[in-house]
Amino acid sequence: MKSQTTTSALVGGVVVALALTAVIAAFIFMETTESVSSLGPEYSYDIEKLAEIDPALILYQQHGEAVPTAFKQSYAIAIAPDGKLWVAGDKKMGQLNADGSFGRTIECAVAPTRLTFDADGLMYVALTDHIVVFDAGGKQVAEWEKPQANALLTSLAAAGEDIFAADAVNKVVWRWRKDGTLVSAIGRKDPKRNIPGFVIPSPYFDIAIAPDGLLRVVDSGRHLIEAYTFDGHREWWWGTASVSIEGFSGCCNPVNMAILPNGHFILVEKGLVRVKEYDPDGHFIGVVAGPEQLEWTGPLQVCDKPEDCQTKGFDVAVDTTGRVYVLDTVKNVVRIFEKKVP
Repeated sequence: MKSQTTTSALVGGVVVALALTAVIAAFIFMETTESVSSLGPEYSYDIEKLAEIDPALILYQQHGEAVPTAFKQSYAIAIAPDGKLWVAGDKKMGQLNADGSFGRTIECAVAPTRLTFDADGLMYVALTDHIVVFDAGGKQVAEWEKPQANALLTSLAAAGEDIFAADAVNKVVWRWRKDGTLVSAIGRKDPKRNIPGFVIPSPYFDIAIAPDGLLRVVDSGRHLIEAYTFDGHREWWWGTASVSIEGFSGCCNPVNMAILPNGHFILVEKGLVRVKEYDPDGHFIGVVAGPEQLEWTGPLQVCDKPEDCQTKGFDVAVDTTGRVYVLDTVKNVVRIFEKKVP
């Protein structure tokens, strides 16, 4: 790629930042026909008490020091098939080493907000409203058309010959073939098929492929994890709206998700800033990290209104050993957690 001058890079960065800000602002004022789950203003919260976590529930400990990403703004993380950690931020993706250096980097024209890999090592990257594809050597091999003009792609997942992307504006999950052919939209409201439609009040809408082969979708406005077939059939769901450690608090949680090799879910909450583990049926297992373990110094709150918590949701990834990687998008560091030895 041609190098840019400092001035053009700065202008480009400002344009990207303004564009992302505009998209986020659109969520705050977006009208919706669906009600957003909330405990209501009549409830009062002892935030300090809610932030306290019973040490017996904390099942993980941090492995090593927090790893700086060197990005001014980081967006997402993913584990490649070779076990390497990749981080998306600013206007590039980088393979992050334990000392904070980058082993490899790939530059993009605009901010890469999400990334995932298929089994062949191809990297799929969301550039806000469309997907670009890179081969294992970092060469761009494809650029797909926007699924909709106003798309906001907030999560990606790959399985076999299928690529999925969650669209937080259109509130569907798009399904493509690996050749870039758009196949279908999953999750549109359809009462005849018992599909209520997704409620996505803020720009967080995550997906993942579970070991059972079904697509999992975070319906954050309903505080649910929903299971879908690739053909769009809604199979089952679980989740509870609650400020308790077992539930998901505020208007719209969880925000991000990863699935361990054993099928357990790692889920991230914004507002109270908690990372937790659940079994495949949705039973609470324990805590990966809370505000103290994440060294959170910002405000803690229960976001009863979508505009309270529009940004700074942490991303999460897991590897084949069961380690949990948490991307702090405020401090722009990655923390690695592993299960405590009994």
